[in-house]
Amino acid sequence: LKFDEERVLKEIDYISKKCKHASTIFIADANFGILERDAIFAKRMYENHLKHKFPMHVSVQWNKTRPDRILKVAKEFKNIAPVGASMQSLNDDVLNAVKRKNLTFKQILEMHDNLKILGIEESVFTELIIGLPNETKESHIMANKKLLDVGFEVTNYFLHLLPGTEMDDKEYRNKYFKKTFYRLFDNSYGIYREKKIIECQETIGETYTMSHDDFKFFRFFHFLIQMMWGKKWYYHFLIFLQNKYSIHPIDFIQEIVTQFECEKGKLREVYDDFMQDYVNAECFETEKELIDFWSKDENFKRLESGDYGKLNMLYTYKVILGYRNEFSEYLLKIAEKFKDQVNVDKSLFLSECREV
Repeated sequence: LKFDEERVLKEIDYISKKCKHASTIFIADANFGILERDAIFAKRMYENHLKHKFPMHVSVQWNKTRPDRILKVAKEFKNIAPVGASMQSLNDDVLNAVKRKNLTFKQILEMHDNLKILGIEESVFTELIIGLPNETKESHIMANKKLLDVGFEVTNYFLHLLPGTEMDDKEYRNKYFKKTFYRLFDNSYGIYREKKIIECQETIGETYTMSHDDFKFFRFFHFLIQMMWGKKWYYHFLIFLQNKYSIHPIDFIQEIVTQFECEKGKLREVYDDFMQDYVNAECFETEKELIDFWSKDENFKRLESGDYGKLNMLYTYKVILGYRNEFSEYLLKIAEKFKDQVNVDKSLFLSECREV
């Protein structure tokens, strides 16, 4: 089913005139930009952005096979729609298992260069998923490295199983997944007709190529990538280490996670609280266990008050607002572990790290 262009354009105009309390329009198309006419719609949204101040942002799931059309649409959006190429994995064994074909790395590099020419360098993103069949700890870390090197902002997700999909099939589950857990859908809870309603999603917690300890490692690893690199809180420090001393951001972040388990003091409390929230609040054995837990008054109040929410965002602010100095000192301790890699005076290296 495809509505004619004029109808869609009129709807864009109508929405833009009427929206007074929102800033983002979400395009519910898994492959936006795959049709030539999508560029026309993007242009109209940008015109309304200038005229009506809506949309201020556009959330897009881009097509995965036509980088030429992505560029055409991105050009019309200007800078109101972040551009991305969702990869999910760079491991060929994984892609074959999930019957997925990505853009080639050459296509990604060309698209990234062309986006730079259009002035859209800052908002280029990609996505990776852990828990997919045949993915390993090593291949997932390497994928993050390669994509950061290209200049993408990388968002990492845990795989969750959607009812009715091929991955939800019993035979598929038995072949690839050893353990699954249940966790809350973001903000999917409320009280309706005096009854607490809570929705959850089933996520992968262990596969035949990744242990549950690997998943625990990546939960904190992904948090640090988002806080330090994606949200730019320590971006310039990581860039400094990479550009001047060839210390890769992913290697540095990996060392942070490894050493955190040996840390003592206030920062260890943050790490323990994070992992406790992951283990106790995101790893329920059954859907009933999850609903029973979050239905308890004291736990439901955590949701209502915001004391518990998206862990990455919640703990970013815990670190930045409550442990900023401690975290900075911890980063310098981690930097010391790399001092033998640099071909300069060690005291100069550490002095520069402290200054940055």
